[in-house]
Amino acid sequence: KWSARHARSNMDYRVICAKNEAFCQTPFELTLFIDADTVIMRPLDTLRRQAEGHDVLANPFPWCQYQGLEPWQPTTFQHLNSGVIFYNRRFIDVFREYSERTKHTLGRYHANQFTFSLACEMEKERLRIGLDSSIQVETMNLAKILQTGGYPRVGDLIDLRWEGLSRFHVFHYNGPHKAEYLALIKQLW
Repeated sequence: KWSARHARSNMDYRVICAKNEAFCQTPFELTLFIDADTVIMRPLDTLRRQAEGHDVLANPFPWCQYQGLEPWQPTTFQHLNSGVIFYNRRFIDVFREYSERTKHTLGRYHANQFTFSLACEMEKERLRIGLDSSIQVETMNLAKILQTGGYPRVGDLIDLRWEGLSRFHVFHYNGPHKAEYLALIKQLW
């Protein structure tokens, strides 16, 4: 999986380090970090209000667990998606520590999501962490997120007009059909 992602995005550990650093370089008290390959499908007001009561608000992937790679890390921990997250300055201070601590070994890590998920797991007693599965739907895990493979399609793509997507705030069109999704998005919206 990692080698396919690496090939697809031409990503190396320096890109992951840069994304970790980008998380920390916000001048705002509350930040919405959103990947470029996303489309906001409905207002984010309710998520913003929810985020104001947390240090970080993220989208969990309950079917996926990370494996710790170093003795100081948990054996397993929850995978949190970092493509669309709200966070505050308190979270940045904590995340910066983990970004520095894992920087030298990021070539072994799967993505910046590993560091993000690790920080949330290790600091869950210290941070107010909110999890909300309505933040985003992403194309690489559609069947797991929607809990069905029986969604309407346009060719190989999910039909973006489908009412079942209305519970999500953001559509994340990552994965192998990125160009086709972008064309469909331009056509529909």
